[in-house]
Amino acid sequence: MILDIARLVVALGILCFHKPIGTFVLEHERRFATLLSERGVFLPNLPSQKLTHDLYFSIGAIASVACVVRLWVAHG
Repeated sequence: MILDIARLVVALGILCFHKPIGTFVLEHERRFATLLSERGVFLPNLPSQKLTHDLYFSIGAIASVACVVRLWVAHG
């Protein structure tokens, strides 16, 4: 039960902080792409900031719903 609640808290944390998480990940992806391009390896275009925010929001929402359903079915 505690593990299920911890999963729900993490999922809600991703849902609440999707913008800072998306910005952080995209910033590191840009640094990595710059490092690779200096070494001659070119990557396709990185996703936009809006797309990464939407992606992490979706991940948080889906994970939250899945955790609630799991709690409901297992302990309901």
